[in-house]
Amino acid sequence: MRHAIIALLALALTTSFGTSQVNSPSNSQAANIIEGLLKFPAPTPGNLPEGRPAEAKFSWNSPPPDDAPLDVLGLYWGQIDDSIKVKALASTRSRLLEACIQKPELTASLLKILPRTPQAQDTIKQIYDENAERLSEGWRDDVKKYLKLNTKYFREELVADALAAADDSEGG
Repeated sequence: MRHAIIALLALALTTSFGTSQVNSPSNSQAANIIEGLLKFPAPTPGNLPEGRPAEAKFSWNSPPPDDAPLDVLGLYWGQIDDSIKVKALASTRSRLLEACIQKPELTASLLKILPRTPQAQDTIKQIYDENAERLSEGWRDDVKKYLKLNTKYFREELVADALAAADDSEGG
């Protein structure tokens, strides 16, 4: 329907620009066609483009339900900071790990609420290994820091960092 309207509008405009007389019958016809098209109701927003999530109906104090699409959960919980009193349920946290598998770029923003189990940590390490080269340096640094401080991974680097730490002359 939309394509038909656009085609008619384009035909009307080409017809009107193709004539040299200002008040010719074709200009009047084109004006009538355009006027008729403008009387049609606006298209409904019911059909969303593929891959775009439906409009979210949640707020900072009202998170999306556990069964919400993974991209909606990931985008919502990735923006939550520690000042918000709402906490993710265990089932939501598990689904967020699934969201990280599907969209690895969400991982860095979700680290603070992902499950703290050995299996989840192994999954985060696998996501890191598979995506570190293609995602941003900030993402790599955040995920590696999490793995270094919270898991068995990068233990040697953590020890080396601790041994290299030294007191400074100002603060001790």
